[in-house]
Amino acid sequence: VVSNLVATDLPWVRMIVTIQFELGLRMRAEPGDSNYGALSVWLQSQCFVKMIKKLRPNVFWPRPKVDSAIMRLSPYYQKRDAIADRPFYQDYLRRAFTLRRKLLRGVLCGMYRKQLTKPQVDEIMSSLGFDENTRAEAMTPDQHVELANHLYAAIHGTAVKEPAE
Repeated sequence: VVSNLVATDLPWVRMIVTIQFELGLRMRAEPGDSNYGALSVWLQSQCFVKMIKKLRPNVFWPRPKVDSAIMRLSPYYQKRDAIADRPFYQDYLRRAFTLRRKLLRGVLCGMYRKQLTKPQVDEIMSSLGFDENTRAEAMTPDQHVELANHLYAAIHGTAVKEPAE
């Protein structure tokens, strides 16, 4: 639900949600963390994510079997606006992290084999400073936005949207 709300164009100032603790860890995870994935990158590319408080099961009735967390999300419109095409970006992230342990070059070549050649993928990656051993799980949200914007531009023949400062 949180991801879908962030995906909308509805204006919002702050989102406070209570969710399972493990999901909260995934939402705020950093590169290299085992919880880091498409959800982490998707949310952090567009908003600040903070865990406000961990809640034990005994504060609820009926008592759940898991811990919960209160999370605060605050939009960062400048970063959000730097994404060339949000549906494309969301699809890119979902597919890039489906094979998170694979090398990103191979994943991208497979994802966009009908639109881009391997040399084109290599050129985009090297122009951004990524080598053939780069994995999606090691990249920051800003790096994912930049790469997705370059892929989008190459596929659609448009100018590359520059990242937010």
